[in-house]
Amino acid sequence: MAEPESISKTLYEKYFSSHFLSINRPLYGRMSFKDYFEELSRCYKYWYGRFLPADKKASILDVGCGMGHFLYFLVKEGYENILGIDISPEQISFVRKYVTDKVLLCDAMKFLEEVETKFDLIVLNDVLEHMLKHNIPRFLTLAHKALSEDGKIFIKTVNASNPFNFRGRYIDFTHEVAFTEHSLVQVLKVAGFEVISVFGDECPATGLRSSLNNFAKKIFFLLMRKAFCLQGIPPPRILDKNLIAIAAKRKT
Repeated sequence: MAEPESISKTLYEKYFSSHFLSINRPLYGRMSFKDYFEELSRCYKYWYGRFLPADKKASILDVGCGMGHFLYFLVKEGYENILGIDISPEQISFVRKYVTDKVLLCDAMKFLEEVETKFDLIVLNDVLEHMLKHNIPRFLTLAHKALSEDGKIFIKTVNASNPFNFRGRYIDFTHEVAFTEHSLVQVLKVAGFEVISVFGDECPATGLRSSLNNFAKKIFFLLMRKAFCLQGIPPPRILDKNLIAIAAKRKT
């Protein structure tokens, strides 16, 4: 019988072709890769812009960089000292070809265990949900140690508070866990972080259709909160598909 680690390695070796590309194909059918990267950059600017380092030479690590969406955004914003790491050879090859050569094929946990560089920012977009639950506190503790004195961490991950978000939790066979706004804050604090902000991943509308969609979502979320209250359950503050957390290295 194959060991769990070897099964996981096999999944990630073909992650881009077996999962990532097929799941996102409907999006790419409506727009080019370039347009999709630009759209994500617009959302990243809205979510993360006010928290980014002022110094364009700041050292930034993008963990689980995937297809390089966030690296593309960083290049667009003028950041020079960037590094992306990922365990998928296919995705690293894609990033090197289309985004930047500042990437490494490696396991994130092992990288952080051995790294001596102090990063000003560590980014974990769609990463924590892929980790075994018992590994997450240690991984975040290692990330904390790898940050500079005033360093920050950005996290985007699946929001389990939305009872309809089964797709986000189970669409990827490599997903291991999901978070609520409370459990995400809990594990960050245990790892030594000071949480600055936690919010949902809604991106501002760009036209009539997206404006109507955002308005309809607000109404739907209001009804969902009422449903929680009717059951005597405190309603979640955040019901968006994904949670975003900004945290800083707590000074000891």
